[in-house]
Amino acid sequence: MYKVVSNFRDAKDNNRLYEIGDEYPAVEAPKPTKTRILELAKGKNPYGVVFIEEIEEAPENTSDTD
Repeated sequence: MYKVVSNFRDAKDNNRLYEIGDEYPAVEAPKPTKTRILELAKGKNPYGVVFIEEIEEAPENTSDTD
């Protein structure tokens, strides 16, 4: 899962607006390719800007605490 760190319009998703703090991709958005993730996460885009960063999901607590 990714978090938006700079506002942008996603040209690969009908110019959907993503704002800082949003999750990427949106639930109803098409699944992005690995190339698209790199473009947005590593600044490998025409703007040279990092737009998203990966966030680690907290592991589910599977131990019993009863």
